[in-house]
Amino acid sequence: MVQAKRCYSISTEIRIKDRQFLKVFDDAAMKTLADLGESVQTAVLYHIGKIEGMSPSAVLKNPLRFAEALQKIFLSGSSVLEDKIIESMCISLGISPLNIRGTFEQKIAALYALAFSKKSGSQSADENSLVSYPLEFFSYQAN
Repeated sequence: MVQAKRCYSISTEIRIKDRQFLKVFDDAAMKTLADLGESVQTAVLYHIGKIEGMSPSAVLKNPLRFAEALQKIFLSGSSVLEDKIIESMCISLGISPLNIRGTFEQKIAALYALAFSKKSGSQSADENSLVSYPLEFFSYQAN
């Protein structure tokens, strides 16, 4: 009897990476909000859900949508929370925060690229490829 090998397509591998990355993002976002206090975390998540018209856990599946909701709540103060989320993600992924620059969108794309180039054995990623990394996964159509 011949055993079938378990094969994953490239798209399956990308989906697995996406889920892993979103778990890191979710943990970092929740930790950042928890650092503000449990009642603040609960209130922010409630308002994010209300603003976006979906559950907060659904919003957390899209880092840019989550950041946009934070901006609607905290205005320019959201950049402090975004920086804390990126810092927490860097710690979780073992990446120096000093290597991550740009807008929140660029930082998320850079972390995604660095996290998986690191796991696949690459020592470093080309800085230009980080900025031009495709962001379709992170983008969405605004309502």
